[in-house]
Amino acid sequence: MRHLWRLAEALEAIDKALRLNRKYVDAWANRANTLSALGQYEDALQSINEALTIRSKYALAWNNRASTLEKLGRHRDAIESYRKALELDPKYGTAWHNLGSVLSDLGQHQEALESFDNALTINSKFVLAWNNRGHALSEMGKWKEAVDSYDKAITTNPGLAIAWANRGANLCHLKRYQEAVDSYNKALAIDNNLVPALVGRGVAFFELCIYVEAVNSFDEALKLNAGLSDAWDAKNRALERVEKWLNGHRPPSLLTELYDQVARAEARLHNFIQLRLKKELGDDEAGWWVKGIPLEMRQECMKNREAAPERLPPYSYVYLIDLKKILDKSWKHFESDFQRVKGQFKSKNEFLASLGRLNDVRNAVMHPIKGTANEDDLKFARDMRQAIEAFAGPG
Repeated sequence: MRHLWRLAEALEAIDKALRLNRKYVDAWANRANTLSALGQYEDALQSINEALTIRSKYALAWNNRASTLEKLGRHRDAIESYRKALELDPKYGTAWHNLGSVLSDLGQHQEALESFDNALTINSKFVLAWNNRGHALSEMGKWKEAVDSYDKAITTNPGLAIAWANRGANLCHLKRYQEAVDSYNKALAIDNNLVPALVGRGVAFFELCIYVEAVNSFDEALKLNAGLSDAWDAKNRALERVEKWLNGHRPPSLLTELYDQVARAEARLHNFIQLRLKKELGDDEAGWWVKGIPLEMRQECMKNREAAPERLPPYSYVYLIDLKKILDKSWKHFESDFQRVKGQFKSKNEFLASLGRLNDVRNAVMHPIKGTANEDDLKFARDMRQAIEAFAGPG
């Protein structure tokens, strides 16, 4: 409200100056900018036209006229005005960038790319030009080149959240999903309400078969914008995958809360271990799968996969007791994560032993013939779920 009041005050001062001198060209230009800031675009256009009537060779005014025409939806007319500005000043980098943006909006991506390149020839540190150049390349299906362009934007300004998010989207196109998650996380560390980054991260998690994290990311996006039909659809697909897993492990007992605690703890640890191994060892099969998962376990997973009615990714057949073995084998990659729970567990061995006990509780719930569960087990499962959430860290 204070901002609007100041704009109104500024407009009054400008009008006073124009009453004294109707040929005051800069006052007409400033009046146009003020009216545009107030959302009064038609009036702004009239003012900028007055400025150009007085001084036709005014590149800045032609650029601002084009910007106002864009806001009125008159994109073709805007292009003409941008070109007029550039005729007057071929080194006007902002006008080149703005021309590129409107051309891109009209789907003329090759021409847009040329305009962005002209802007960057004038100023190689023009962050928005690098970002929007990436968008044009992405629309042309040149995803690797788009990532390179976003990298340039981020190098110049690491705090540009939208560039990190756009980079993540193009990494997804390249099927480099773990890198995409990392890029989206960078964007969200800068702006945790950036909806495209939340949705994109959910998609990347889904492709990595990390369905619980995918659901969480989609949920965060939908809290901010409940009208995202694509996010609802994607969330529901992820929930179906989670439900299939739960249905395959649901116990025929009334110990619902105990099972829920164990199942959620196992799912969180399962997803986190995969995520960490991919980050440390590489997200291709020769990386995290071969180097991080013991050979016997990989063979058992493939055997179980062949016997299953629905052939899920092999890692889907890794169980809680297996996770303990994976952690033991690849502990060096998890030592920094263990620091978050060191107050609860004195050593790696105590942590792994607790996972062994959690597996015993799991067996008691899912296979009553193997044992019975009690209130102490429920308390232990709650504590372990919290510990695993801390071990896995935020995100």
